Amino acid sequence: SSSPIINLNTAVTYGVIASTTITSTGATSITGNLGLYPGTSVTGGPTVTGTSNIDNAAAQLALNDASNAFIAGNSLTATTVLSPSTYDFGGTTLTPGIYSVGSSAGITGTVTLDAGNNANATFVIQIGTTLTAPVAGNISLINNAQAKNVYWLVGTSATILANATLSGTIIANTTITVDTAASITGHLFALTGAVTLSDNAITATSAGSGISGAVTSVLITSPGAGYQVGNVLSASNTDIGGTGAGFSEPVISVLSERVLIKNQTNQIQNGVYTVTNAGSISSTWILTRATDY
Repeated sequence: SSSPIINLNTAVTYGVIASTTITSTGATSITGNLGLYPGTSVTGGPTVTGTSNIDNAAAQLALNDASNAFIAGNSLTATTVLSPSTYDFGGTTLTPGIYSVGSSAGITGTVTLDAGNNANATFVIQIGTTLTAPVAGNISLINNAQAKNVYWLVGTSATILANATLSGTIIANTTITVDTAASITGHLFALTGAVTLSDNAITATSAGSGISGAVTSVLITSPGAGYQVGNVLSASNTDIGGTGAGFSEPVISVLSERVLIKNQTNQIQNGVYTVTNAGSISSTWILTRATDY
């Protein structure tokens, strides 16, 4: 059977998303975007290598996408219900699947995620209330397990204590607190509350298994000069079509919609793009190559 996919959509480019405030002390670095909505207070000056979207449409969309991912992930049927309902993952090894913890969860020591040499293997951990990673708690990824395919869905708040090293997307319904020198490869999303950081390194990962969110397949009949993978593609209405059919709005008309470009003479131009400017019959469409395909 195929692995479950939780689609982060625009949230995939964010290292941190919060609702009320983002507070940082020390030399916190975020590799990826930062998003806050509807709050406006980001204090402590975390270093952000991407874009800081604060109380704007992009932040609202990212928070909404994170919330939808949380709902979708929790709607998946658990393959393993862990007992007791207050469960410590420390010292355990998980194989791919959907795990459910009825109450609170901890990571004391190391939890090992073993993908069985399947780079698309997905781990979803549904937690009823809180997640706590004590001092030096660790998530070890082995046999081609990927941080981008690990999801921690936390019913209330997540607390990551000093020097912990975690991997995966952590989506907490309320707040996320990260203590001194803890590091995260993945994402920290606090849906209704604050994210509090302290001298941390957060590195956003790309989208998980599969071509997530590619909703429309189109053919670009006249790529612009210099069009290369990783760059933007500009196309007028008449340059975009289906297989043998002309393009007609609103097949692609939504900002941030994901599009599969196919059948290009230069094969490296094929792939998944994001609509970064929704054009019209008289204005230019801008499609930017997605980073996860």
